[in-house]
Amino acid sequence: MAQNWEPWSDRNEEFAPVIGLHKHHLFYPTRVEAFLKDQIELMVLVKVKPDRGLIYGSIREFSQSDLSVKIQWLLNKEINNKLTYLNRFGGDIDVKKSARLQRGEPHHVYSRGFKHKKTGEAYITYWFFYLENFVPRSDKDDKIADVLKNDPSKWWSHEGDWEGISVHFSDYQDSYPNEVIFSHHNKPHKRAWQNVPLKDNRIMVISALGSHANFFQPVRKRHVPVVNLFEIASPDVLVFPDKIKKGNQLGYQLEEFDPRRRHLWLHFKGRWGQSEGGLGMAPTGPLMKRRQHFTLLADI
Repeated sequence: MAQNWEPWSDRNEEFAPVIGLHKHHLFYPTRVEAFLKDQIELMVLVKVKPDRGLIYGSIREFSQSDLSVKIQWLLNKEINNKLTYLNRFGGDIDVKKSARLQRGEPHHVYSRGFKHKKTGEAYITYWFFYLENFVPRSDKDDKIADVLKNDPSKWWSHEGDWEGISVHFSDYQDSYPNEVIFSHHNKPHKRAWQNVPLKDNRIMVISALGSHANFFQPVRKRHVPVVNLFEIASPDVLVFPDKIKKGNQLGYQLEEFDPRRRHLWLHFKGRWGQSEGGLGMAPTGPLMKRRQHFTLLADI
């Protein structure tokens, strides 16, 4: 089947979404390079059995290496299969460090499109990379900022959060797609095009506070099955174009994935960060996701 699909980027910009962030969001989608910056002093690679030590020796040895060298290490087959996650701060939650890494980085969205040679069916997937994931343990909007400032331990977090949406066409030549698929944690949620919310004729994505799960409409709910863990996608949002200098209609930089050359870090098979709070590991990157509609199809 893979040989019937081919990359297709003709309409990536046409259907690039508008992204709404809750008023207390601390992080916005940005470049992966912000995660892999040389300035990260405590970035380490951890084995499946951490008690045997670090794969690359000292933390400083790895952190001071050029980005190109880091990527080559990540892609080493023998080593890659032994890695569980990338951990930037030695397991410590430090929101200020992550905020500093994000500072000066552009708002950034990745895209990747494919069409079927025979049927004309097509997908465009937009990927959002967040440096940190924080989920509030309170549903009180006016207290969230204070909770995070005064007691970060009340927030569950993990580094390197990948979310995305896919735009699905019955035929790539159709004027409009037939549906849009939003990522809600482990399951894709579909909505027919005529029922997709639009802002300025573009798909409106509401990113939930902390979790970054993508919703079609405002929500406020308890995050089942975790007790006292809330997920909030508020109508009081900050939309990218309102935060970016004039001249960029999208409100962010849109970049097409190139798995074979420019974006070699896509091939890292581990997790993009360590989870805090014992709720499992942080997400894998786009190339490693195999749930329906949210793969890069990069093996073609």
